[in-house]
Amino acid sequence: MSEVTIDKILVAILGRALKAITDEMSLTMEKTTRSPILCEAKDFVTGLYDAEGRMLEQTENLPILSFSLSPVCEFIAKKFEGRVYPGDVFFHNDVFTLGNQNNDVAVFKPIFFGETLVAWSAAKGHMADIGGNVRGGYNLAAQGTDLELINVRVRSMGRTDKPELPEVAAGPADPEAALKGRRRAFVPETGAFEEVPVYDGHALPAGAALAGPALVERTDTTVFVSRGFTGAVDRLGSIVLRARTQEGPDA
Repeated sequence: MSEVTIDKILVAILGRALKAITDEMSLTMEKTTRSPILCEAKDFVTGLYDAEGRMLEQTENLPILSFSLSPVCEFIAKKFEGRVYPGDVFFHNDVFTLGNQNNDVAVFKPIFFGETLVAWSAAKGHMADIGGNVRGGYNLAAQGTDLELINVRVRSMGRTDKPELPEVAAGPADPEAALKGRRRAFVPETGAFEEVPVYDGHALPAGAALAGPALVERTDTTVFVSRGFTGAVDRLGSIVLRARTQEGPDA
């Protein structure tokens, strides 16, 4: 069996880097949670695990949570072996598959290098209430059931059909046919109210060109084309605004 040379300095650097990551995960949980169970009692744990779920580093906060994530991570990695994809997230609190209690809900996210699963990031925290017929989820009468999340995948990869967006008919560049009238509008470039043309946005054809200042009114929005800009209607009816160059007309 050949000997393996271990660079002790590199090991120490990597160890501290992993610890810094889990500490930062822990601080993020503490600063963003709304639950005093997490931000004050710190009843949660954050950690990093290899592709098979074995512990790389953790920030436990409470000793009772020291070994609460790795066994579950190993279980999930084995159960979904070959079926874990980038973007997947797994929730778990099932006591019959290595969870410690139903109120302690864990979340696992796979980490990929290219297309290869290389690690997992995870966090587990005590939830104040997860259902059942009593507050807090602890039913001493055992007459109600609380929520158990047995390896629930909350995001998956798949192909979906792209929606077909309706297109507007093409027409002349001159928007005169869609002109509704004129009214006063504030023009930032001059710092004053001016009489500007008002166009019916639903009557503008694809290819119509608007010179600012102008208003385009639709049932769902109003578009202001400012002085020094032009508005071009594309095939989907969107108005694309572009700044006119110094050499262009009406600069």
